[in-house]
Amino acid sequence: MITNRKGDNMKQRQIQILDTALSILAESGSSGLTLRNIAERIGVSEPAIYKYFKSKDELLLNLYEYSWQKMSKAIKLAIETTEGYPKKIESFLQAFFEYLDKHRGVNLLLLSEALYRNEPHLKSAMGRLWSNVENTVKSVVAKAIEESERTSIDTNVLSLMIMGFIQANVTKSHLFGTPIADEEKIKNFVEILWRGISA
Repeated sequence: MITNRKGDNMKQRQIQILDTALSILAESGSSGLTLRNIAERIGVSEPAIYKYFKSKDELLLNLYEYSWQKMSKAIKLAIETTEGYPKKIESFLQAFFEYLDKHRGVNLLLLSEALYRNEPHLKSAMGRLWSNVENTVKSVVAKAIEESERTSIDTNVLSLMIMGFIQANVTKSHLFGTPIADEEKIKNFVEILWRGISA
């Protein structure tokens, strides 16, 4: 969580550091994410970064939470401004993938084992990020099932299908550098999914 120290200037600098870290992740991968590189990109000394984050591990812990805060706002807005199902599922996936396309560094947070280096607290932070995504999926799916009146459908199974779709597309994008947000692909997937619910 971004610490609430003295005034808005402190918070703004922390956000600048986190945004810069995501940019470096997108450009150079996990090996390029060092406090020195962040400092050089921002135009400050490396010791100045330690005023805001005591270590790279602390930076990463904040980065996981910060990324989810920003991502969840985009997802929530997409869901709330869309009427009915299955359109809400489609909007959720589109917003999620568009966010990842715009913030490519988050892909590394979701996929790169090198980032947590077998550190349990960092591995746990990566797990929480995925859990937040999964819980959002389950919430959307549960409401979709309720609306379809097909209450015999297992929410967990349907959510797992969507999570598989998400992970497959995020991984493919990471490996091949292709865009994640493919409106036609998302639409086709949701149509097939919804036919299964409504049958």
